[in-house]
Amino acid sequence: MKKLILSVFLTFAVGMVYALPVSNPIESSLYKKGICRTPCRDICNPCFKWLDAFDLRIGFYGDYVFNRNLQANATVDNSGNCVDTTTLFTNAGTLTLNICDWLDAYAVLGETSMNLITHGALFLTTEGGSINSAVDADFNTGFCWSVGGRATLWGYRCLAFGLEAQYFRASTTLNSFSDAMGYAYFNSNNQASYSEWQAGLGASYRFVSGCPEVSMVPYLAVKWSGSQFHVPPLTFTIPGIGATNTYTLRDLNNSRLWGYAVGMTATINSSFGVTAEGRWADESAVYVGSQLRF
Repeated sequence: MKKLILSVFLTFAVGMVYALPVSNPIESSLYKKGICRTPCRDICNPCFKWLDAFDLRIGFYGDYVFNRNLQANATVDNSGNCVDTTTLFTNAGTLTLNICDWLDAYAVLGETSMNLITHGALFLTTEGGSINSAVDADFNTGFCWSVGGRATLWGYRCLAFGLEAQYFRASTTLNSFSDAMGYAYFNSNNQASYSEWQAGLGASYRFVSGCPEVSMVPYLAVKWSGSQFHVPPLTFTIPGIGATNTYTLRDLNNSRLWGYAVGMTATINSSFGVTAEGRWADESAVYVGSQLRF
């Protein structure tokens, strides 16, 4: 029965395609053995060295947000102030410093691409009006970085609870802009920035079997987050006319404060692992990550 439940849970977690990943809330306690060394953790043991309290992990970070629920800060007309669809695709590498199999401090470096599809009422024109059609704004792949921490709070046998917090920032440039008049191309000042903070709390349960040791660790988590997206006024050349116009996108932030995540981590010998996660409510996203401990 356990194997059946586990298989269903893994299929559910990986198959969903709905901000920032929460990842396994007890990730700091899952990787206890390094491929290069297994340190002595007992401070009463003569082999103990304070350097043994620290270990490093490297990993891959793939976060694919199919819709981050954003809205304009200011009130808009009858069209509403919510963005229809905001996508953010991030591919990055991670470096994690672990302390005593209890606390993680990590950094993420990589690239993010963005796309906005929404009604034109969120844009202001040079004359003070708004665009009367749908808008598709596509942004180039740009540099992103993130810093965060994760700690295991409490555990009993195979059940454990953990806490995480992180900050993410991405810079990009506008690639193309489409409305009812067709594609228009920017002249200058086309940089945009996106930032987000997040805090999450979750619980996980560890199933262990086999030799080499294989662990399956499903988890559930809730999170609170906030985001901001800013684009400076953009000057365009109108296709076929040659005249210019300036569009100003209202500043955007998150329309929902909280969300939840369901995921699964599979580890081998407590040294290497892969995590898959789906997230809903404040966003629709899927995350895939891997970790390798030295």
